[in-house]
Amino acid sequence: CPSQAWVGALMSFTSAAAEQLCRQAAELPGLEHSGLGDSANKQVWRGTFHTFSTRLLSQYSYLGTGLARFTIADAGDQYAAMTAALREVGYQQRTSAQLTRGVLRQVSIWKENGLDASAASAAVARGHGLSGLAPNAHHSQRGGGGPSNGPQEVTERLAAVVYPAYQRILRASQKLDFGDLIFGTVQLLRSNPLILARIQEDLSHVLVDEFQ
Repeated sequence: CPSQAWVGALMSFTSAAAEQLCRQAAELPGLEHSGLGDSANKQVWRGTFHTFSTRLLSQYSYLGTGLARFTIADAGDQYAAMTAALREVGYQQRTSAQLTRGVLRQVSIWKENGLDASAASAAVARGHGLSGLAPNAHHSQRGGGGPSNGPQEVTERLAAVVYPAYQRILRASQKLDFGDLIFGTVQLLRSNPLILARIQEDLSHVLVDEFQ
C-alpha cells in the first residue's frame, strides 16, 4: 500500500511500461540524481492501474468492496459466473459463448465508467446504456441514430438485468473481476476522505501514463 514510505507512484497499462516511464522521467532536467530510474528505488511505486488498485483494496478491502478478503477472478471465473447469473435471472434462450462474452464486455464497460448495477439499469432505461455517457457522447459512439432493437441494445438490456446477479455470484465466492478493482478503488476513495487524504499525504506525486 502507499504507506510503505513511498513518495511517488507511476502507473501505466503494463509493468514494463511503468519501468520505462521511470527511466524516461529520470532523464528530465532536475531529476538526473533523483534515483527515479533505478528499479531498486523503493520510494517510487511503479506498476499497472490494476496492481495499484489490488494493493490498495487489499488493505481497505471491506470499505471498497464489502469483502474481508478477495481473490481476482480470471477469465474462466468471470465466464462461469456470468453463465450462472444468466440462469439465475431465468434467461430461457440458449446462450452462446458470443452472447455471454458480449454481456461480460458490457458490464465491464459500465464498471470502467463508474456505473454500478442500479446506474447501468437507469442508463439503459434512458436509451444510452452503452457506456452510461451523456446522450451526445453516446450518440457518437453508436454511430448515429437513436435507440433501436439491434444486437447491441439487446445485449445492453440483458446485461442490465443480469448485472446484479453476476455481482452477487462473484461476491459469494469472494472474487473481484478486473473492473471491480478499478471501480472499487474509486468508490473507496470517494467514500472515505480520510483514506484519500492519507494517500495524498503519502504520495506527493502521481504520474499516470496516457491519462484520459
